[in-house]
Amino acid sequence: SACRAPPTARRPPRARAARERADDAMARYRRAPKKQAPAGQAPSVEVAVAVAVEAEGEGGAAAGGAADSRDARREPPQPLVLENAHFEAYYRKQAICPPEEWDRFLAACRSELPMSFRINCSAFTAEHLLVQLQGLAATAEAAATETAAAPTSAPAVARGDGDDVEAVPTELRWYPRHLAWQLTGVCSWALHRNARHKELKQWLRWLQECGAITRQEAVSMIPPLCLDVQPDHLVLDLCAAPGSKASQILEMLHWRGGQAPPGAIVANEIVSKRAEVLSHQMGRMGSSAYVVTNFDAQFFPALFDEAGQPLLFDRVLADVPCSGDGTMRKYPAVWSTWTPRDALGLHHRQYTILCRGVELLKVGGRLVYSTCSLNPIENEAVVAAVVRRYGASVSLLPFPELEGLRGSPGLPSWVVPHPDVEQEVCWERPEQVPPELRDKILGGCFPAAPGSPEDEVWKQACGYCRRFMPHEADTGGFFVAVLTKNFAPDVLHKVASTRSAGGKPTARVSQEGGEAMRDNDDVDEEGVGGAEAPRDGAADVKGLPAQQGAADVADCGADGPSQKPARQKKKKPLRAFSDFESVPLDGPDWRAAAQFLGIELGGPFRICRRGGRDRRMFCVSEGAARVLLSQARMSVRVMTAGVRILERLHEGRDDGAPSAWRACQEGAPLLLQLGLRRRLDANSAFLRQILSRGEVDRASLLAAADRGDLSGLGNLAVESATAQDGTGARAEEDPGAQLLSGSVVVTLRRGEAIAEPSAGEPVLAFAGLLTPRGLELYTPKGELKAALESLALVEQKNGTLAAAEAVALHRSSDGTDS
Repeated sequence: SACRAPPTARRPPRARAARERADDAMARYRRAPKKQAPAGQAPSVEVAVAVAVEAEGEGGAAAGGAADSRDARREPPQPLVLENAHFEAYYRKQAICPPEEWDRFLAACRSELPMSFRINCSAFTAEHLLVQLQGLAATAEAAATETAAAPTSAPAVARGDGDDVEAVPTELRWYPRHLAWQLTGVCSWALHRNARHKELKQWLRWLQECGAITRQEAVSMIPPLCLDVQPDHLVLDLCAAPGSKASQILEMLHWRGGQAPPGAIVANEIVSKRAEVLSHQMGRMGSSAYVVTNFDAQFFPALFDEAGQPLLFDRVLADVPCSGDGTMRKYPAVWSTWTPRDALGLHHRQYTILCRGVELLKVGGRLVYSTCSLNPIENEAVVAAVVRRYGASVSLLPFPELEGLRGSPGLPSWVVPHPDVEQEVCWERPEQVPPELRDKILGGCFPAAPGSPEDEVWKQACGYCRRFMPHEADTGGFFVAVLTKNFAPDVLHKVASTRSAGGKPTARVSQEGGEAMRDNDDVDEEGVGGAEAPRDGAADVKGLPAQQGAADVADCGADGPSQKPARQKKKKPLRAFSDFESVPLDGPDWRAAAQFLGIELGGPFRICRRGGRDRRMFCVSEGAARVLLSQARMSVRVMTAGVRILERLHEGRDDGAPSAWRACQEGAPLLLQLGLRRRLDANSAFLRQILSRGEVDRASLLAAADRGDLSGLGNLAVESATAQDGTGARAEEDPGAQLLSGSVVVTLRRGEAIAEPSAGEPVLAFAGLLTPRGLELYTPKGELKAALESLALVEQKNGTLAAAEAVALHRSSDGTDS
């Protein structure tokens, strides 16, 4: 897309400081002697945040428990426990795979998970990186053919240090556009613990830092593909952290056409610290088509536009918190901690999130429900309960065809386990539950009564679900179901409509092992019948009420008033959804900045800023603006949105510039698309000189212009600020003219032609400030280094790595940068 950020998108100061603290904490953690934490004591927050920022996977385990599992990834328990008799007995009863495949299934669960990643097509280096990987894959395939070795798509590798395994890049052919790759034979543990892969680790790290790739488990790339996202769609990701699926959806919005999409994705996360990680992940994309919110997905409010009409979503992704037993290849600690109680404790929360997603979905829209769990209590039971609740208004869609990807259909029936794992008892019907447990087991956990109409509907629809088993495609375990909304359901939004096995108002088993927490059927203005809101074991969000968003239930979510007779409930008045406000294009701030920089707002863009704060301006898509400027019955905390394109200079930094506004680093490519006049175009040699020093004096600028290494100085001359004629033509270039101080953007000239942002291709651009002394870049040193490495990748003559470099990619050498 044309509105893409350069690989050196600058982080906000607070986020950058937090990342530096996290890096320091992780460095101390790695140097310290490894020992087990005392029982019941969680790892430090600094280490948890640092690991979350570098997360390779999805955080499929319940929010808040992710820190423990990720620390387990960093330093696996010694010795590894890869057996659990209760796990094997339970899933044998559930019959999640044929008996003849059971041994293969267990062997795959005990093996290491190959590392996988996506190429971000928005990155400047994407095209060159793809050529590199294809060259390496072809070289490895040819070598394997000559030596009669196994093909690159080798079976899973047993756990170990990976001393005898080469890192072979293999394309995931079911993913479109050749953008998904897997390093067969190398897992995250081998990458971090084996010195042999030192250069490969460095290579992957700087690629991720500069936004060229996103490390993501292969099977977790499937749910966004099932959404069939179009550029004009408004998409809601209810449980988005750490952000790999949300960033994947954001890229898909840009897939069709070279211009910026008019649609947007709203990425939501309940835990504030994880929402900060999510904001950083989305900000790397440099897109104007996203909004990050911090809210409980169960109560995400119904939105209304300026005319008071419901604002619904074309696509909804409900990748809900789950027990995460499908991730045991990546987090082997799951083997020793697994119990069926986890699924029983999470079922109700998953159900309410999926219900909320249905209510916020447009008629004819598509909703994808997914978990990284194998348990039917969290999968088929949740989907079947929602289908029973909404009847004909909701139906399952056939699973889309993904070439070469094998998955198993959903189960037509299943059993519900006893909360106590030692009992090893399962029930087929709620009537079989002992009286003392009937208030603790949800009726929605059970399948419909055999022979009932609901049972017949489910038997026909369950085949549309997909369970991806670890042994089928050398991936982790995952479950995906695709639903559509046929018409607005005549159902009053109630957080808990599922009855217990005893027919009483629902109660659920606490995941922490405490007393059951009741959830009443009726929802009043203050929350769930005055009871404590459901929890999934995650940390509470400070500053947010426990039952937020439930006040708009009288509106039947966003589908309009319910026709079902109900008691009259007082509605809360509509208020602003967020603290963002529109910036008037005829206002003094925008007019002054646009006139000085020579930009003209066009296309699907809107300019916004936070209310009461006028130092920054954000460029957002039309879809994102509709969300930010909408109304709801309660406000939502918006973490960030779109691209920060302009920022007011601090007092004393204007150096006589006629405008107090400067271009922001992450917004530089977008400003180029808007026709930015104050730009300099440098060849790779002179750009490397600027990046290496971070600044250059005026004499060097004039000398580079004389040599032909730099063009565009005429755009900064005093005459160009006022002499742009009525046709919009640029001023004549005059390197000797007096240069006007102020904001400027430096771009890379491609060959003899200057890169035109209107072509829709990624642009390498850097925001800076021209002062009487010279040119200064607004880019941190670490990001300048990443930019230099990106430039080196592009400068390679043949676009592929030489054979020696290919070997060095996954063999340790002298420790130099890859």
